[in-house]
Formats: sequence, structure tokens, C-alpha cells
Amino acid sequence: AAAATLAVVAVLWTVSTEAAIPHWRNSMALMDYGMKADANAAAPHIYKGIDLQYRMGDMKGAEREYRTAIRVDELNRPLIIPVICQAKLGLGQIANIEGRPEEAMKYYAEVLRLCPDGHEAFAVYDALGSMAFVKGDYAAAAEQFRKAVKWGPVDVSGHYYLGTCEMKLGHPREAAEQF
Repeated sequence: AAAATLAVVAVLWTVSTEAAIPHWRNSMALMDYGMKADANAAAPHIYKGIDLQYRMGDMKGAEREYRTAIRVDELNRPLIIPVICQAKLGLGQIANIEGRPEEAMKYYAEVLRLCPDGHEAFAVYDALGSMAFVKGDYAAAAEQFRKAVKWGPVDVSGHYYLGTCEMKLGHPREAAEQF
């Protein structure tokens, strides 16, 4: 009986997968298909936002998708906190890119409040370090990059920028440890 049930599940899964494969011609089509398949899912909006932001350079479209992901996720209970964090991280990055650093800082603070560790924390500390680095505030940048490499120890850029900050601050030994 278990084998027959497993066979039926396998057949249904195969049929479902075969129906979806034509929609996989590119990432945008896949995200659209995912949103049609489950209108109450926030994750496809996150992935579409990331694709629009990084691959297409469409900040307005990405912002729309991140905001939609937050709205959709707030309708679901329980909330999926990593989805909210990813959306707010994207909104912070867009605000920073578009020259609204105060708004970016608010989004980043919210991400750290909701997701104080892991990938999201790494991305926020990396972004905060970059913001300080561009201003020439190497001490503040170094502090943020130290936090970033704590959460992303294999990230080469975090170590590079931390080392660069240490060099600019006159700490060659600390800089060498990062390179």
C-alpha cells in the first residue's frame, strides 16, 4: 500500500513539474509563474525584486516587489521573518543607491532588530561599512566590516575593505591579517 501511495505521489509530482517546466525559460518568467501558482506567497516577490534590482537595474520595479512581499507576508500568519528581513534589506539598499541614506539606515536597523544574525546581518553590516567607507569615515567603516566578517567569514570583499580601512587608519599589522 505504501509503495502504491508513493507511486501516485511520484506521478502527481512529475505531472506538476512537467506543467511548470515551460515557464522556466528565464528567472522572471519563473517568478511570474510562482506568483500565479500561489498569490499569497511572499517569496516569489522577493526573488523577482532581487532579479529586478541586480540583473535588470530596475530599482522602482524591485522596490514595488519588496513592498508587495511585505504586504503579502503581513496577510499570512505566522509572519515569515526572513522574508520581511530580505525585503527590508532590499529596500534599504535601494534607498542607499538612490541617495537616501537616512531611509536606508532605518531599513537596516529594522533588519538587524528582526534578524540579528546570519546572512541578513552580514549584508547590513557590509552595507553600513560601505556607506561609512565612501564618506571617508574609516574607523566607523572598520567597525561595521568587522561585524560583517563575523557573519560572513569567507566573504573576500568584507576582509578586503576591513584591511583597507586598517591601512588607512595606520594599522598595517591588522590590515595584513585581512589580506
